[in-house]
Amino acid sequence: MIKCRYILVFLVSVLGLFVANAPLSAAPELAFSEGPQVDLGTTTEGQLLRRSLTMENVGDEELKIKNYIVTCSCLKLIESKKPTLPPGESFSLEFVFDTTDLAGERAKKSIIVFSNAKNAPTRLYVSTEVRRRKGYQVDSREITEEFDIFVDIRPSEAFAAGHIIGAINVPTPEFSDWIQNVPDGVTLYLYSEHGEKSDRLVEKVGKSSHPELKSLIGGFAQWKLRHADYISQ
Repeated sequence: MIKCRYILVFLVSVLGLFVANAPLSAAPELAFSEGPQVDLGTTTEGQLLRRSLTMENVGDEELKIKNYIVTCSCLKLIESKKPTLPPGESFSLEFVFDTTDLAGERAKKSIIVFSNAKNAPTRLYVSTEVRRRKGYQVDSREITEEFDIFVDIRPSEAFAAGHIIGAINVPTPEFSDWIQNVPDGVTLYLYSEHGEKSDRLVEKVGKSSHPELKSLIGGFAQWKLRHADYISQ
């Protein structure tokens, strides 16, 4: 009888060790390398922002992306690929945030990813502080077919690599002298790579200029997103 008790105790001890050391059930898990929130900083109404985020399978089973949902028409995915990711593999998802009609808001939208991950559905928040545009800033969609001139104020090397069809290149250091010879009655649409430098140039010389000066919101980078067919290379 005592011998049977020892055997029973031994079996219970072995079983306890087996349970304690048994591996947890394997499962895929989705994580965003940039974290669950992406802050795009301060933007201007009408500005387009193209960004990418990295999704990674941090679990120990194969991850299958099933679908995406965005919570605002202002947020668009460039490609809605639904990859299958082995453990440790990652995938880059590109999106565009359009700040049109969001002036004065702290805009916070989200991308929801549906998958077979144990933490699905997984939500990523995208936010930006949208400032109201100034009088000299213009969205490229508002430009009319009038006697207007596009002026590319980037360096000549950048202009040669690609520019708006019909634009003329007047690098920033040359602009103040060049504008003295421009007649009245025309509107000059200035653009830099992302719009900040053309904004500053218009603020600096716009009040004393006879031609009306405008700055393209988002610059050449945004023009490429909206008007891919009107680029000369």
